[in-house]
Amino acid sequence: LFSDGVTEAQSPDEVEFGEGRVVNLFRQIASQSAHQMVGKVFDEIDRYAGEAPQYDDITLFVVRRDKLWPNQA
Repeated sequence: LFSDGVTEAQSPDEVEFGEGRVVNLFRQIASQSAHQMVGKVFDEIDRYAGEAPQYDDITLFVVRRDKLWPNQA
């Protein structure tokens, strides 16, 4: 789950981060822990945005379940 501030984070050229970048990033980091995933997303947004000011909150919530219950396949 994430706020619109994740996809609307802007580069110095005022280009939004966008849903496509979010989807691609999560595909790349899907095997990592929830804590690592949050860190990677914020790191990538920071790298993308550089020194550009952001005008919205950037909120991200990741829940990960690694193990199945005994009766699930």
